[in-house]
Amino acid sequence: MSTTLVPLFLFIEEAVSRPASLALTADLSSVIYRADYHKVLSDKVLARGGTIRLDSPVVRINFESNSVVLSNGTEYTADVIVGADGLRSQTRDCILGYHKGPVETGDMAYRITIPRERMTSLNSPYWSSAINDPGCFREWTGPLGHAVFSPVRNRTIWILVLVR
Repeated sequence: MSTTLVPLFLFIEEAVSRPASLALTADLSSVIYRADYHKVLSDKVLARGGTIRLDSPVVRINFESNSVVLSNGTEYTADVIVGADGLRSQTRDCILGYHKGPVETGDMAYRITIPRERMTSLNSPYWSSAINDPGCFREWTGPLGHAVFSPVRNRTIWILVLVR
């Protein structure tokens, strides 16, 4: 089966020079695939004898004692507490001191992961130069949205995020 990549929006590559303080940097060390980040965190915690508790809703954080209280009443003290509880984060509410629910922005984001082999098979001079550029980070902006294209997993996977 053949696949053709078709632009979903009309994007104009940003050609405006930015002041150094606003410059977009292509520091690839700061780009990490979410699944890989989860693995790095969990591997380090387990390697140091730590415990990972899933499905453990936090109802209170005590910042003085570095402890959390779960919805079942269990209290845990730790050197590091990672609150990764998503869109309706109870952890965020505890840190802020008030409820801060999700805010509807009207934006929609689509994320596509593309294996390097697939990108190479397009035989496109544009995409070939992009995937072979060690500092590659592409951003397109336009009146109706923007897109970001960046490598992860040691440049074996590319992520294309389209926002409308």
